Amino acid sequence: MKAMVTLNIATEADLANGVRGEIINIVLDPRELNPHRDEETGVMRLQYPPAMILFKPYHYTFGRLEGLPDRVTPIFPSEIKYTKDGQLG
Repeated sequence: MKAMVTLNIATEADLANGVRGEIINIVLDPRELNPHRDEETGVMRLQYPPAMILFKPYHYTFGRLEGLPDRVTPIFPSEIKYTKDGQLG
């Protein structure tokens, strides 16, 4: 699936706002025992965020990460909180 990074996750690893690439795999949280897929829409309902997304940017200058395919980098869930006025809190 094509995707674009929308936050500066790790600029030293070329994971910055605007970077485009492909999602290679979505690794589910180990607590996710019975994910439910809607038969009509194909949408999968999860109780927990994925443990990791494997992302392959189109333009990649970072070195190969051990245990992963060439040019693939993991992205882990993060949480950002904003104040009422829209600032990072």
